[in-house]
Amino acid sequence: MQFNHKETYEHLHRLSGVSIQDLKATFDALGTYMILNFMEDKQSYIPYIGNLKTVYEGEDYVSGTKKAKVSFEIEVDDMYIKNVGNAVDNNDTDIEKRILQAIGDELTSIISK
Repeated sequence: MQFNHKETYEHLHRLSGVSIQDLKATFDALGTYMILNFMEDKQSYIPYIGNLKTVYEGEDYVSGTKKAKVSFEIEVDDMYIKNVGNAVDNNDTDIEKRILQAIGDELTSIISK
């Protein structure tokens, strides 16, 4: 499985205005938080997403290299569920409202200069 980290960081940067460097540091800390919780057999709360529990399912050997098999159990956050439902029903989501507010704030800032 291939992951496009660069594209994800760039997209999150455009949505949030947070620097790519700060996003990388945040996700690195999130990964550490999740591993530490796994080591203590705890779930990890990811804001807006929900509770994730890492499940170790054993090991595989891929090209002679040992690789852990891992999955997640998830308890989805109510706000995420609400926004998915609104998106499916073509209703405004909290995400759209936040993006429109951010755009409006940025335009107001530019016009005020």
